[in-house]
Amino acid sequence: MTKLVPWGYVVLVLAGMIGPVSSFAGDEPATKDCRLRQLASIDLTIGTVVLIPVVLDGTSAFMGLNSNLPVSTISLQVATEMRLAIGKAPPPFSNTPGLVSINSLSLGSYDIGKVQLLVTRNGRIEMPGLPPSVGSIALPGVFRMDYELDFAHNKLNLFSTNHCPGNVVYWTDKAAAIPYTIDKVGIPVFPIELDGKKIAAALQVGGSTTRLKTDFTKQLYGFDEHSLGVRSDTSDSGKTVNHYRAMKMTLPGLSVTNADVQLVPGLAKSCELSLDSGPEHSATYKYCFGNPPLMLGLDVLQHLRLYFATEEHMLYVTAADAGQTVETGSK
Repeated sequence: MTKLVPWGYVVLVLAGMIGPVSSFAGDEPATKDCRLRQLASIDLTIGTVVLIPVVLDGTSAFMGLNSNLPVSTISLQVATEMRLAIGKAPPPFSNTPGLVSINSLSLGSYDIGKVQLLVTRNGRIEMPGLPPSVGSIALPGVFRMDYELDFAHNKLNLFSTNHCPGNVVYWTDKAAAIPYTIDKVGIPVFPIELDGKKIAAALQVGGSTTRLKTDFTKQLYGFDEHSLGVRSDTSDSGKTVNHYRAMKMTLPGLSVTNADVQLVPGLAKSCELSLDSGPEHSATYKYCFGNPPLMLGLDVLQHLRLYFATEEHMLYVTAADAGQTVETGSK
């Protein structure tokens, strides 16, 4: 099991931020109802992946949360056991077993209704210390609503999009606000400053480590997995299996320092690196989508609280424990 970054190595600096959240609503008419309406609060099971309880046509199970796929999935094994009719999948998924229709999908006790799931060839996914997963729920694709990832309380919270712009961060009075775009695959991509360079990033809640591709490390920073300052992990046999480098991530008013970033191989040369064609002129791939240079894993995400305002295309971020009262006790 991959070890998560200790909180002692992560420092969140909430200074110079965009200001009180209550001021985000702007000059809305006094008669407009700006209240935030919560639709559901769902308990998450978090280990090296994030699992959500579901009910599929009356069958209770767990599915993994996936933030970098546009479609939700179900394993072929489970689809067969449930005797679901498998239809043809459209491009670009024509190499999969197909699609199934679920008449009723519930996340916790919240009923999504009828959905289609892409069938994958694997069976149930078993992870140490976690219940088996029968598939994955695509955060960007399933929810036609706002959603919040509250890692301090292991919650996925769902909200109506019918609110005033910016009037969403209810747990504290200040937050970082980051505009995001939806790429051609259908996932949210946003800019992050990494060691002083702006780079395109996405969430990877299905992964325990934060990953950076080495074609970009060479182009932007002049290092790769073999350079000085890179830490390596070895297997029991002595083989080098992973490479890490401590780096600083910066969002508007928010810093994460000394985060171990795993260095992974880059994409094909045909994807073509661009230093300024990503969101807010960040570095990204020019012709490949769904897999930006930086993927934020649970080692960083577990220390954050994130709210996606889906109609505004804004991501609001605070420290995971922002707004909580700390009891110091008597002296």
